[in-house]
Amino acid sequence: MSGSRTQHVAAILQSWIGPALLVVIILFGGSSRPDQTSHLVLQALSALVLLFYLLPLSRLDWTQHRLTILGLISIGILWLFLQTLHLPAYIWSLLPKRDLIIEGWSLLSIEAGWGQPVSIDAERTRTATLGILPILAVFIAIYLGTAKYTARSLLWKIPVLGALTSFVGVLQVLPTGNIQFQLHDADISGASGLFRNINHQATFCLMTLPFISALATSYRKSVSSEDLEQAVKVGIAALFGICVVGVLAAGSVAGYLLLLPVLAFSLLIYRDRDADKVGSVPVAITPTVLIIAAILLIATSPVLDGLGVTSFDNGPLARAGIWTTTLTIIADQFLLGTGLGTFEIAYRLYEDADIVTTTFVNHAHNEYLELIVELGLPALALMIIAIAIWFRQFIKLWAETSDRYYMIRRAAAVATLVVLLHSLVDYPVRAPAIAGLSAACFALMAMPGRRGGQAETDSSYVVRKYIRL
Repeated sequence: MSGSRTQHVAAILQSWIGPALLVVIILFGGSSRPDQTSHLVLQALSALVLLFYLLPLSRLDWTQHRLTILGLISIGILWLFLQTLHLPAYIWSLLPKRDLIIEGWSLLSIEAGWGQPVSIDAERTRTATLGILPILAVFIAIYLGTAKYTARSLLWKIPVLGALTSFVGVLQVLPTGNIQFQLHDADISGASGLFRNINHQATFCLMTLPFISALATSYRKSVSSEDLEQAVKVGIAALFGICVVGVLAAGSVAGYLLLLPVLAFSLLIYRDRDADKVGSVPVAITPTVLIIAAILLIATSPVLDGLGVTSFDNGPLARAGIWTTTLTIIADQFLLGTGLGTFEIAYRLYEDADIVTTTFVNHAHNEYLELIVELGLPALALMIIAIAIWFRQFIKLWAETSDRYYMIRRAAAVATLVVLLHSLVDYPVRAPAIAGLSAACFALMAMPGRRGGQAETDSSYVVRKYIRL
């Protein structure tokens, strides 16, 4: 087989791996609980994908852009590793709240040993670190993939997955027989779809909306008849309507608040220059009918009592109360953190013992504060750098149209904006499905642009190393 043919096949194969892995992660990674069997399977699969991509990295064209992105990732991984290394006992004992741990050990007649790691629970930190594997694998696979085939694949897969979880969510809130459609032990009864948490369901559905707009925009008259073309457009409109239904049925306050700006951005992405007024009628009616039906279902479903209700007081279990205690932890543990995945344990060391009940706090409901608690000053520095890079790229994607794939890259930018904003009041990226989709979106944003007739670069180098034809 000729060299050009080999390169073409290699590019297709490599660009198939990232989207395929993302689909698997979304289908089986809807719970934020880190100790599930499905998570272990996803981590093992992701480790194989990472080995496949990283072993031949010496052949990659190391541009400054790639060095910056992969360098930041490497620094983050190094800090996670350092958090599990044992410190001399004297130095470790000087860290905040370690005296309480030592006192507990003495009551149990447990020897402290030579020293302990920075993390207050190294086993949890190791488990949480393994949970990053799917995120890394998706990012690397898509970032190093061939834009032409990766974009084409994701443009359909993401909307279809959004419609799937929305449809499952609707089945869950029907008046009868909803229990068998619950894939996880949901926190709150409602339309959680493929997820354990209704807020995560809303986040995911919101993330898919701009991709549906990009799909509608990129669609061109490539079918044999006008009737078939119209049917495809109605189908795309139906996908959009179903995903909006998924947001509405989930009953997440944050989902409701983010819906309007996401719809506005999606409208900016959508361009249908060829649509005539008559042909546009069914395209516009389809999502409208679906949304009206969803509102009627939500209003009458006995499963959705208390829909959209949340607490804004300053109670110990309300978000404001949790944030107050979390800020106290940060003030104490700001330098080194308590270890990735240890927020729940750290919170127990600082909460008021007089108001402790059987209900406990396992997340800060603010991803930024939680990461600072767990990873300290290095996390804050990396977050500032990462958000600055994201903001620069976000503005750049909306300022230029010469990139061949600017529509899907804009959709990815809006999807990441949803996660960044929702993370202010929740913990969406703790679910592998949302974390994986976020990684794919960041990779699409970071992927080098391709102008009109510009050829693809050496991004198919990985598969060509393994295929000798």
